[in-house]
Amino acid sequence: MKKITAALLAVVMALGLFGCSQGGTGQGDPLSFEEANTVEGVAEYELVHLYATEDVSPPIPQTVYVHYQAPEGSYYLVLAADVTNLQDSTVQADSLLTVSLTLGQTVYTPSCVAVMEEGQNLTNGSALSVGARDTARLYYVFTIADGTDTASLDFSVQCGENTRTGTTTLSAFAEKRPAIPLGEAITTEDFQATVEEIYYTDTLNPPTPTGVYTRYQAEEGQVYLIVKMTVENLGETALPYSAFAGVQYTCPDGSWYQVPCCFEENGGTDLNGQPEQNTLAPQETGVLYYLKSLPETVQEGTVEVSLYVDGTFYTHQVAPQA
Repeated sequence: MKKITAALLAVVMALGLFGCSQGGTGQGDPLSFEEANTVEGVAEYELVHLYATEDVSPPIPQTVYVHYQAPEGSYYLVLAADVTNLQDSTVQADSLLTVSLTLGQTVYTPSCVAVMEEGQNLTNGSALSVGARDTARLYYVFTIADGTDTASLDFSVQCGENTRTGTTTLSAFAEKRPAIPLGEAITTEDFQATVEEIYYTDTLNPPTPTGVYTRYQAEEGQVYLIVKMTVENLGETALPYSAFAGVQYTCPDGSWYQVPCCFEENGGTDLNGQPEQNTLAPQETGVLYYLKSLPETVQEGTVEVSLYVDGTFYTHQVAPQA
């Protein structure tokens, strides 16, 4: 994942020091990786995502956002949890759970990172307050040295006086991720999103171009991988085109890309590459194109497309092209 690029400006924040010590985890109640874990009067937490990366970014990054870059010679193992505060008072996000990971005889402690602004940014867990009965998406970020054996992951989660332990794998979480439902709507409280198609092309034009219009042409030796999505605003307020979804590509060589988008305007006669500065009116429908220029050689292998909509990560494997 060394070849990380971004068309967006980024603000980089240091994660701080990660602790590790020798010794195993203690015994505790079983930790569920499938259902919510509830500790009455303290918190309820569901472990929703587990992945390895060299760059922790918000799922729907905007022009300026916080992200975390792993130190040279290491990468991040990220455990994402939806945590609901069951207490009667507001608390700091990082105080809700104490998480540790055991690999072999080494115990790792993470930094707690909170997702904020509806997935558009990140902040330190200590900087986010969680009100009574409110839920926060938290990332527990472990720094792992390259070459470390991560075939079996032993987690311990302390919530109040309750400690739960369990073992899982990266592949087990990958298998839990739902497939992108091509041609079927994903409906949220505020909008509906439908991925129409995912395809390679060297040129993107508006569907009905007239006069002067914007087009995207890949450079020599490059190709666009495009996720075309139709969205409908179901709410009563306008929504930025940039707020509907987040898309990432992982290439066969492990390189990883955040994918920007453009949208159709003026009845499909033009394309606009500034989704953050434009909104979709209530009860209106729009068409988005998430596109990233990649080396043509990626078509020889499988590219993973990750789609984030309303707190859920979906996946799709783009097969090698003949």
